[in-house]
Amino acid sequence: MKASVMTLSLSNNYGATLQAYALVRKMNNLGIDTVAYKYIDKKRLTYGLTFKQKIYYFLWNFFKNTITLNKRNRLFKKFRKKNIPYTTKRYHNNKELCKNPGEYDVYLSGSDQIWNPDLFLYDLSYFLNFVPKGKKKVAYASSFGKSSFQSKYAETCGALLKDFSHIAVREESGINIVKELSGQDAECVLDPTLLLTAEEWEIVTEKAKKKAKKFNGILCYIMPGKKSVVDKIKETAEKLSKEKGLPIKYIGIKEYQIFKYGIKNCDIFVSPEDFVCYFKNASCVVTNSFHGTAFSLTFNKDFYVPIDGKIANGVALHERVLSILSKTGAENALVPVDEDINLKELNKKEVQEKLSKERTLSLEYLKKSIGV
Repeated sequence: MKASVMTLSLSNNYGATLQAYALVRKMNNLGIDTVAYKYIDKKRLTYGLTFKQKIYYFLWNFFKNTITLNKRNRLFKKFRKKNIPYTTKRYHNNKELCKNPGEYDVYLSGSDQIWNPDLFLYDLSYFLNFVPKGKKKVAYASSFGKSSFQSKYAETCGALLKDFSHIAVREESGINIVKELSGQDAECVLDPTLLLTAEEWEIVTEKAKKKAKKFNGILCYIMPGKKSVVDKIKETAEKLSKEKGLPIKYIGIKEYQIFKYGIKNCDIFVSPEDFVCYFKNASCVVTNSFHGTAFSLTFNKDFYVPIDGKIANGVALHERVLSILSKTGAENALVPVDEDINLKELNKKEVQEKLSKERTLSLEYLKKSIGV
């Protein structure tokens, strides 16, 4: 059996790259010859930006790549080349996919925020509109990234979803969205990164640099977000560092942010292998990232997720993180930004038991949906 996966994997983002790796690897482990589409429509990177914003975007990327010699991009490219089997053909837009989608028994959509109306915008590739009629279409852990779907493409997307034989989403709220759009039933499953156990991720960490392998401190993985949340990450990390007598390491930050967090405390050239290794070896983690939360769960870490209650539930980070914390019984990881820091303990044994159960259910869905 041959399968293809349409997902976000060519962007230099740790979550996007590692979830693609995990899903393709798990599929191949099940005996299914699986490849990911080598697809990226570069118009998506600047679509919706004003002219002024586009100028800033290109100037920053030119400056960043000139100063760093494109090092971070090269680290991602090297990882993908070695670890993710791709289609031979590179696709640059939906028209090219429709013209030559390749011959597969199963076409898979997922995971990550491929169905977020604010991200895919005009591109229906992630709803598999290019797949030939009669071919099997399956969604695994596809995410809307929020609890509602407000888009002029709602009717079109709903019609495309009706052609899927099985639909699984990453957040519980996605079940209702699928129902509203298409009338189809959906299931909620784990993100692909959580399909692999800590032991299975060990293979990736073998190629990490010494700095990541020797690390044993407070790991902070920061995604762009509200200032109150980002500031609380720093405050929480500093409190933990003082209490435990351990160093802090900031990863995932922009190059210019090293001056805010301290050059010695930052690692801006982190490969996907290093990323996983940092989580494996960290004493504890502070993050506002969904995949930062996922890897903290995978490696059974004490971790903390600052959250701003003034941001409506169902929006961006809240929907993604709250869903996985609820599913695994790890709500104690939440740190309200408007309160004094009161770090609660996780019942890590219970969390791992729930995670293991969800992993089993998700694998059963995956096998059922593709027919193995």
